[in-house]
Amino acid sequence: MLNSLNLYIIRKFFSYFFTTLFILTGIIWLTRIVKFVDFITERNMPITDFLLLTILLLPRLVEFLLPFICFIAALITINVFYQSRELFILKAAGLNKLQIIKPLAGAAALIWLVNFLLTAAGSPYAMRKIADLKTELANDLLISAVKVGEFNEVSDGITIYVESKNSQGILNNVTIQQPLEANESLVIHAKEASLIKQSGKLLLALQNGQRMLFASNGELNSVLNFTDYLTDLDFFAEEEQITTEYNKLNQIYLTELNNANFSDKYSKAELISEEIQRIIWPVFCLLLTILAVTSLLFGSFSRKGVMLQNIYASVAALIFIGGFFLLKGLIFSRIELVFVIYLYMLTLLAILLLVNLINFRKFS
Repeated sequence: MLNSLNLYIIRKFFSYFFTTLFILTGIIWLTRIVKFVDFITERNMPITDFLLLTILLLPRLVEFLLPFICFIAALITINVFYQSRELFILKAAGLNKLQIIKPLAGAAALIWLVNFLLTAAGSPYAMRKIADLKTELANDLLISAVKVGEFNEVSDGITIYVESKNSQGILNNVTIQQPLEANESLVIHAKEASLIKQSGKLLLALQNGQRMLFASNGELNSVLNFTDYLTDLDFFAEEEQITTEYNKLNQIYLTELNNANFSDKYSKAELISEEIQRIIWPVFCLLLTILAVTSLLFGSFSRKGVMLQNIYASVAALIFIGGFFLLKGLIFSRIELVFVIYLYMLTLLAILLLVNLINFRKFS
């Protein structure tokens, strides 16, 4: 009988969990992919590549939202149980408050595990695939974006003229014009140009040409003849960096954070802070679920007090999360206090457990 009731509680929780997950993630995901729409409309990105790129954004988004979704799903579950008077049916079936919390905590523990896998490996893998995909698409997007026989504005004030191009990414008879300070202008002409990757960035490699500097009155100040010349035209102004090595924090697997290869790029505090985020953030899936259920089942759960209990639960959740981020920021100046953040999480779990042990015999 109890197993059937536990399964019923878990099933109800997951129904609200997946509904909230779909709605909340969908709304935020749509706002995130808007900036990529012009890649289709203006740069002719294949729709399949666009979908793959935007889908790869989901793991990192979901990993952040899961604790909040667990909290919301738990609140909805208990509120619905109360509104439908199922709480009284569960009481009549012999369940006390602690026995109601147990299946919900078990479901949240499973989500905790999934979220940990996302933070440890899933999200970094997705971010690496995004970087790889951008690198693969960059040359094709450049070729399709630059129109032959026209002056193409590739970023603020910078224009490029191409006489012809081919499918291998070679641009022929290229002229680039760029405004400089003091009303000067730079004009570069090359017989050939192609896109190359260097030091984690995409650069335009020009061959056999001239670099000319003009004064504000149009007078030619200097001429430089070159056989090879590199320039960064910022073709993808929407992104901080269109390509990257796997050294951004969000691309590093949890097991790699202690790798000495990253010690020259990130401080010890940054690496420890990221490690704490990966380990502790998923715990909030369990912590906030228990908090929500405990807040609603504690004391007398009446129609008059239901709104206040929901407010108290939400305020407590914000305080719990705010405390975590405050302590996380503390380690930048006091790395030796890193143990405090783990003690903080254990203290929160202990408080919730104590409240439930005191209250588990009282079912209202």
